[in-house]
Amino acid sequence: MNRHVARLPRSTTAAQLRLPEFLRTLPGTPLPGPEHSRLSAIFNLDAGGGRIRGISVGDVGLVPIFRRWVAPLADLGVTMVGPRDDCGGDCRPFKDAGIPTPSFKQDPLEYDTRTHHTNMDTYERLVAADLQQAAVVVAIMLYNTAMRDELLPRGR
Repeated sequence: MNRHVARLPRSTTAAQLRLPEFLRTLPGTPLPGPEHSRLSAIFNLDAGGGRIRGISVGDVGLVPIFRRWVAPLADLGVTMVGPRDDCGGDCRPFKDAGIPTPSFKQDPLEYDTRTHHTNMDTYERLVAADLQQAAVVVAIMLYNTAMRDELLPRGR
């Protein structure tokens, strides 16, 4: 991240140094690296194991773009586009660097009650039809992003 995308200057006060680096505040502006201007978005698919139902885009300016992209997916059960920022730990450094981090919203199945970070999160719990639907939805979002003439708008 620091070498290629952006350097994120984290707070170094005594209180902040007691926290893991990723939890420290950003007192300054991220310093873009050589790859920053090449990344349009970092998509996150990590909210369960079920069918994708929508996407939280993290910025009201992205909502109209994603509504157009999601509209043809209604027959797959994908209808929701929300402005909320649902970027979790994996994509947070990219969000902090000003890169959009749309997060897919999925049926949770047993994610929060049984499988999330447990030894019950195994291959046998996968639902083939849900994986196929997710593959199609993610591929369409990535394709639409890649085919844009410009990067997705960066709100920050």
